[in-house]
Amino acid sequence: FMETEKIPVNDQGFIIGYKSLTKDLKDWYSQTIQHKIGQTIYWGARKKERNSRATLDYGADCGKFYHIGTFAYASTFNAPDNIVCLVSVDPQFVKSVPEEASMGKIRVSQYRPFAFYDKDGKALPANYYMSL
Repeated sequence: FMETEKIPVNDQGFIIGYKSLTKDLKDWYSQTIQHKIGQTIYWGARKKERNSRATLDYGADCGKFYHIGTFAYASTFNAPDNIVCLVSVDPQFVKSVPEEASMGKIRVSQYRPFAFYDKDGKALPANYYMSL
């Protein structure tokens, strides 16, 4: 997946990927997790997650855990009503890669946002979330 999708790794060995968010920088699934630069987002923060079974099955295209992927994946997920979040992921928190690698995504249990973009790849100001 990393090689096929040309997913970069930073100097600390963290995977660099993208996540689609609502225009008010919340996750699409629950629309409750607010994203801010530098904030760690982790699985189990919500009661619903703690009580659910995560999908580790790589044969399932969709499942529990957070989906992080390529810019192409994130920029088209729920477009045009989305913001793209650039994130870093410690490889130990990658839980599965869907078998259909052309989906351009992985499932992770934790990630950290560090920039926001519009669907066309234009960087939004670092303080974008403060204007919401």
